[in-house]
Amino acid sequence: MSSPHPSTDWSTEQRASVHAAFNDWILICTEEDYQKVSDLYERVASGEIGSMVKLIQACYARSDLLADLPDSLLQQLIARNLPPPSFDAKAAEG
Repeated sequence: MSSPHPSTDWSTEQRASVHAAFNDWILICTEEDYQKVSDLYERVASGEIGSMVKLIQACYARSDLLADLPDSLLQQLIARNLPPPSFDAKAAEG
């Protein structure tokens, strides 16, 4: 079974952007969307204390996880030029 975490390391700037997007999102998200992210975190890193960056990287690496990422959080990430330019959201949806 392959790891849900991609092998590509993100730059310090990209990682900071993920955290900034999440911090902005947490102020405006619904309880339902917050629960979706909590559920995703359990699927990706059950029992681990981990990074939001790892969760987002896992979502970008696996279309099944990306489909469960709340649109409101994805919009915050896209506003900060995340996902990385090489990411093809249409291919991930397929």
